[in-house]
Amino acid sequence: MSAKTWALALALAGSGALTPMAQASDHADGSTTVMPPLNNTARDIADLYTWMGVDEVNNAPRVFMVMTVNPNALKASSVFDKDTLYTFHTIAKTSLSEKSDGLPELSVVCAFNDAAPIGTQTFECWGGDDEYVKGTTSTSTTKGSILSRSGKLRVWTGIANDPAFFNKTAFTTTVAAIKGGINGWNRDVAQCATTGVGFNAATLRTGLSTPAADAFAKQNVLAIVVSVDRAYVTASFTKPLVGVWASTKKRIPK
Repeated sequence: MSAKTWALALALAGSGALTPMAQASDHADGSTTVMPPLNNTARDIADLYTWMGVDEVNNAPRVFMVMTVNPNALKASSVFDKDTLYTFHTIAKTSLSEKSDGLPELSVVCAFNDAAPIGTQTFECWGGDDEYVKGTTSTSTTKGSILSRSGKLRVWTGIANDPAFFNKTAFTTTVAAIKGGINGWNRDVAQCATTGVGFNAATLRTGLSTPAADAFAKQNVLAIVVSVDRAYVTASFTKPLVGVWASTKKRIPK
């Protein structure tokens, strides 16, 4: 969402081994009360993914980041917003106990220069103070990635099948069970439920065991996929913990 940061996990990069992927999600939660509305627009972040991996071309350690926007994007007409800056924010730490306040941020910022259809819409991305790529959006997830001159930054942008899975039916059933029991709760002075809860763990398991059905099946999103040299992000591996979050904000006209 506009001007909203997404807290993710800190991923350990020191050993070079693959680390679990971290994900943040809030499909179609954009506010309809702001102008312009953010629901289902190219400024509304759907998901953010990040993980450590290895570049398949030169076997180099990389940090991968993916921002998807525009939930349920229409393949024929959806485009990135030329008046929006899409930003991946990263900070590197030496340990989990190190405070984040005051640490330098290394960001990758992407902007789109026109409102042309995906496949012809052009983009530019800047990494830190010295990395830059310029290219064209793609309709194919296997084509169209752009590598900076130094090789530290690679970017792909375009439309893709939504990788997120959401069993909305099970979620709705579970929420309904919780809401149905709220009025019967007895609460202590802190308003914490004590007795009289109208559901239990078995009730919740029943709701969540509803046959899996992906609410995002056959839906598309606009995606920005970034691969960054791990040494570049971690100050030459001296700060092996990396925090990643993302934001979108209005682009100030030139």
